[in-house]
Amino acid sequence: MGAFVMNIVPREQVRLLTVDSMRETMAVTPFGALAETLGRGDVLVVNDAATLPASIAATTGRGESVELRLFDPHDSEWSAIVLGPGDWRQRTEDRPPPPVLEAGSCLRIGSALEARIVGTSTESSRLLRLHFEAPAETVWRTVYQRGAPVQYAYRQHAESLWAFQNVYASRPWAAEHVSAGRALTWQQVLALRSRGVKVVALTEGAGLSSSGHAPLDALLPLPERYELPALTAMVVNAALASAHRVVAVGTSVMRALESAVDSSGQVVASNDGRAALVIDGTHRRRVVSALLTGIHSPQESHYRLLESLLRPGLLQAASDVARREALQEHEAGDAMLVLAPPIATGEVFRARWL
Repeated sequence: MGAFVMNIVPREQVRLLTVDSMRETMAVTPFGALAETLGRGDVLVVNDAATLPASIAATTGRGESVELRLFDPHDSEWSAIVLGPGDWRQRTEDRPPPPVLEAGSCLRIGSALEARIVGTSTESSRLLRLHFEAPAETVWRTVYQRGAPVQYAYRQHAESLWAFQNVYASRPWAAEHVSAGRALTWQQVLALRSRGVKVVALTEGAGLSSSGHAPLDALLPLPERYELPALTAMVVNAALASAHRVVAVGTSVMRALESAVDSSGQVVASNDGRAALVIDGTHRRRVVSALLTGIHSPQESHYRLLESLLRPGLLQAASDVARREALQEHEAGDAMLVLAPPIATGEVFRARWL
């Protein structure tokens, strides 16, 4: 089966589908209309994680070629999903399986770096924890010298790492592009702030969206590390107390914020949190009342997350509008803003205890 190629929408040409669940209205506009939709006191939370060159070729001790897709870096210890021979031009589900790798075996990356497998998942032997036998600075240098950004077969050409970065990207924590913020320019951020919208950040190590192996894909998204600054927590809590919107830019932000709520309903700052929630229609939101995301198909886990913001009939109607307006899916496509009812602190309390 040949690769499925989709159109790549230039950042400056991204269209925005706004779905208002209270008014049950939908509109397709240029992305710049985002600033006109939000108002004074609302809070926009971005994920400032930069994208890693997380795809890297390696060789087993038996001389077999594999691809590692790296994530969750901690100095000289990283996690990885291992794929068989091939590259991004093949769909991940069409790639041959990798050899079975066991704890204690080693992988070589080029001539300068060796990784020892210190653990494999009981759920899938393709999910590894690696210890690189080198100082952290050597690991990072080699990853940037030999790695490439993770991309998929719907793209026509190999893209440079810069194409997978947002304008506000900071620390390299993300295994894949945090693409919900792709079309946000500094001019648009300033336009939002001029309307009284507060723009704050957290850092969340967005993981891999696909391994091509159904049992492993069923586990995604895996728990992801996040850091939530005290300023961001304070601004979000103030918005909740005043019944203003908290807008998550991307599903990674929504997972982090919803994971950071304590028993009193307050968002708590964290230097090393873990976003372990898998959000779907059964999730009771306690923080996020709007989501800026891509255009997702019903087969994706991101689509299931949307069910926590929209009733099924309205979500299906939004999918129909996206299809009719030829909005592009995937991380290099168009965008959707989902507006759900704002969450006030009192409402959070009643939802938890009544």
